Amino acid sequence: FILIATTVTCLLNIVSCTKENPLIGEWAVINYSDPFKATNDATKVSSDENYILQFHDNGFFSFTTDCNTISGEFTLSGKEIHFLNLSATEMSCDRETVERSVKSQLPMVDSYDLTNDSILSLIGKQGNVLMKLARRPIRTTTDDSDESSFTTQTEAERNPKVILAITSDSLLTCKNNFNGIDENPLILDTTNPGLTDYMTEWINSLDTIEVNELKNTSALHITVGPDVSDATVNKVKTAIKGCGIEKFSMSNFDIEK
Repeated sequence: FILIATTVTCLLNIVSCTKENPLIGEWAVINYSDPFKATNDATKVSSDENYILQFHDNGFFSFTTDCNTISGEFTLSGKEIHFLNLSATEMSCDRETVERSVKSQLPMVDSYDLTNDSILSLIGKQGNVLMKLARRPIRTTTDDSDESSFTTQTEAERNPKVILAITSDSLLTCKNNFNGIDENPLILDTTNPGLTDYMTEWINSLDTIEVNELKNTSALHITVGPDVSDATVNKVKTAIKGCGIEKFSMSNFDIEK
């Protein structure tokens, strides 16, 4: 009986440990409770602002605000969640309202509620909602056209070997992780008329196996910065297809190496 009980316990632990964390990914703040306001009404985030909370699968989180980043660890147990060991960068900003509120409220979070796998509420010990967030979708190219659809692929399902990051309307960088390190760094000006030629030259610098994988699988992933225009995104997509790459995925956030 002891052996059976031990075996069952081990199996349950394996299932529990291998179950995917539903919070992993990026969440955009919809509204938050400002402890420095006289009222308890939730403060909405305007549509032109992006305040992003990201849960990493290694137990760490990061929160980008007006101009700083708050980071630390988080623990989950059922519906309980706790944010620990917070630290933050200290750049001077014109507006630090959200940042100030987040830094004071995250340590107060005691549990969470997840609605339709898309709306996340962070709840305090008194049952009050301290922050409400929406899951950020991942934009993935599904065919040869320029039309994109939103999916909820996990990082494991994408598993990109090469990441092109469009960080602005004039800058594109590349992480080539075929061999686990960035052996062939690529930094390009997206406004350069020879963008396609430069990318072709970079692809030709790879070995045959890498080139075939790049052209025939979804080994390429493109991340798009928050201020990048659709025109720049389409320009990069056209250049990539001009290099013979038809399959790639896209998202609006950076993937950790």
